[in-house]
Amino acid sequence: MMEQGQRVLQCLQHIQGANPEAIKAAEAQLTVESQQPGYGVVLCQIALSTQVAAHLRQLAAVLLKQYVRQHWVEGERGFQPPETNEQDKQQIRQALPAGLADADSKIRTAVGMAIAAIANWDWPQAWPGLMDYLVNSIKDRKDANLCECVADAGWPASIVVDRRTSCNSLW
Repeated sequence: MMEQGQRVLQCLQHIQGANPEAIKAAEAQLTVESQQPGYGVVLCQIALSTQVAAHLRQLAAVLLKQYVRQHWVEGERGFQPPETNEQDKQQIRQALPAGLADADSKIRTAVGMAIAAIANWDWPQAWPGLMDYLVNSIKDRKDANLCECVADAGWPASIVVDRRTSCNSLW
């Protein structure tokens, strides 16, 4: 990972630690990092990296969801500048769905929630291939865990009406 990635990963490690001063400093540093281009991409990379401990990957995915809610679309409720640039958005949209196939259910759920936050604004216009990817992944793997993850991640009812009916009808 790049230098920014190392700084963010170190902050995540400190946040999970027991030292209150280190936790406070790490949280402050993450606030600074969130203002920099590439922060969302770094969180996505950490969340998807099998070389990183699962609890840190899960935290990165949760922070990515928070980042999306605060920085994805200017003018939306809860928005905090700066808005994520289009290149970073594209990199995140391209990479993040792979996390739905993670072996760890906590990672799948956290990634699913981040995807749901992005899809809230970007699907279908800016992310037209998302639904095809999800449906094909479920069909190809016959992966009930993926179906559960998508349904449990807070997807709007218009996307996943009844997970049992929708998923069972795929195979």
